[in-house]
Amino acid sequence: MSVERMRRSLPAWLSCRFGLLPPRTGGTVAPRPPAPADPADFTGPKRYVPAAGQDFAALRSAAERYPQALADSEGFGWMRRKPYDPTEGHPHFFHGMYAILNAVQAMRLPPGALVMDVGSGPGWVTQILVGLGYRVVALDPSEVMNDLARRRLQGFEAMSGVATDTATCITATFEEADLTAYLAQVDAVMFHEALHHVIDERAAMGKVFALLKPGGCLSVSGEGSWTPGDGQLERGLDAEMARYGTLESPFTRPYLRHVLQAAGFEDIQFHLGVNGMFAEAQAHMELHQVASTPASAAHVLLARRPMAGGLRPAAADPGQTAAEMTIVAAAWDQGGLVVRVRLRNSGRTLWPAHVPPLRQGVTLALTRHATATDQAEAANRCPLPHAVPPGGEAVLDWRFEAQALEGGACYLRLVAEQAFWFQGAQRVRA
Repeated sequence: MSVERMRRSLPAWLSCRFGLLPPRTGGTVAPRPPAPADPADFTGPKRYVPAAGQDFAALRSAAERYPQALADSEGFGWMRRKPYDPTEGHPHFFHGMYAILNAVQAMRLPPGALVMDVGSGPGWVTQILVGLGYRVVALDPSEVMNDLARRRLQGFEAMSGVATDTATCITATFEEADLTAYLAQVDAVMFHEALHHVIDERAAMGKVFALLKPGGCLSVSGEGSWTPGDGQLERGLDAEMARYGTLESPFTRPYLRHVLQAAGFEDIQFHLGVNGMFAEAQAHMELHQVASTPASAAHVLLARRPMAGGLRPAAADPGQTAAEMTIVAAAWDQGGLVVRVRLRNSGRTLWPAHVPPLRQGVTLALTRHATATDQAEAANRCPLPHAVPPGGEAVLDWRFEAQALEGGACYLRLVAEQAFWFQGAQRVRA
């Protein structure tokens, strides 16, 4: 398939939204009028096509026929080779790979976790997840797509030796799939370039919540954001729906947050993706200046089902977070401080384990002062070896790179990364 044909096969509205293709300037499809007034439980605009459920059967049929429609438009070859984009600069490859890898890294899944890949298409995301050692349930309404996914997995196993029988492909819409066997068993549910196809968002998010284990994570990536009156986006959406009959209905951010909150999710965080190489001269730039996609143009989010018994992570509830710290041993060694510290969670929140290089979870820091937040500290922080629930303990063995702190008092302090410093500190030396 030629590069130009591949370009024509891509969802133009989504490509433009993420800056992967030049914006369209015109078109013959008239923009859709603004959404009607919303129900009393949410008063703002919801999504581009509201109440799509009344056309459920037709939309499901269009999703099943989508591969044939792509074949008719010479776009099926892109689905087979996805995410490998040979166009100049490979924008779709980098955008897709960064989005998935960022999400997997940020979710901090345990080895062998069970992940549900919703709208899995030709299975390239499923292949990555299997290669990383996860068990995967891949859902797509098209059997043709699932057949591609199975063949991709077979080829991957033959090439790499990685067993792929840990992946199961299910042909159904997410709303209709019988997933009873997976209730409260799933570590993560991922929607990559798929959430705007969901027909009944409230039912779908309620189902995601029921599938997740307590503490399990929902990931949304590759998802455009709708702002009413965005004529360029709306023309692209209408053109895509006219061409394929599939639902192309992105959400407003307030409504998406509302739906997730109504389903019971907490710790709902919208994220920016920052990837690539930057010159040292750019080190002063802020995240929004180097993000791959403007925050207003995309939904990149993680949300979690609350822990059992309503347990909340430390970062979400500082008032209920407390610790007891005992220094078992401490010794200076050529500009470093080697410590063994015993911690006890004496509060009512969960201390998540920190996974470098992400600034998340709970860590132990070595600082110059006992209370100040803007201060000198060691060059590295110590992550927890595992998550610590209320009443639980952890023993930390660590070497702080602390040459700059020699010659004065130092303090060990706990940090809920990206949130707050714990109360209290332990003095190490005078």
